[in-house]
Amino acid sequence: MAHSRFTSATGFTTTAARYDYAFAVVGSGGKAGGQLDADGTDADTAPDSMSVAYSGVKSGALMYAFGYPAAAPYAGNDLVYCSGKIGQDIFNANQTWSMACNMTGGASGGGWLAGFSEATGIGTLGSLNSYRYSFSNRMYGPKFTTYTLAVFNAANAATSGNIAVP
Repeated sequence: MAHSRFTSATGFTTTAARYDYAFAVVGSGGKAGGQLDADGTDADTAPDSMSVAYSGVKSGALMYAFGYPAAAPYAGNDLVYCSGKIGQDIFNANQTWSMACNMTGGASGGGWLAGFSEATGIGTLGSLNSYRYSFSNRMYGPKFTTYTLAVFNAANAATSGNIAVP
């Protein structure tokens, strides 16, 4: 499920950049044939998802951005991360986040985690890799808001056949 302000865009505009996120519900009904994970849990109930911050992330917060960049010097096979304090994209009226990061094409969609613990691998999703400018060594991502929460809720509703597009 994606926001209509992204899906109706005629190109990757500044508006589309603010709504460049989507949610999918996977594993609905369990694995094929009723199979369970090796630890006996069903994919639907396994505690392997991150919490999401729909507000509260502030400029200057420390975040970690993850992705599988595929353009040189990367090959798309390895999980790569950047970490640093976030700022705002002045070229998009401060409507999206920015972070110093040299990840290349292919990293799009990788999560940005606040409060991330390298020891546990747990953090709170607060944005994602969306775009970069050719003249910059920064990655940019949307600010999660109540609109993001509405898309998340619509994705959850879609599993029961009640699709509500924001």
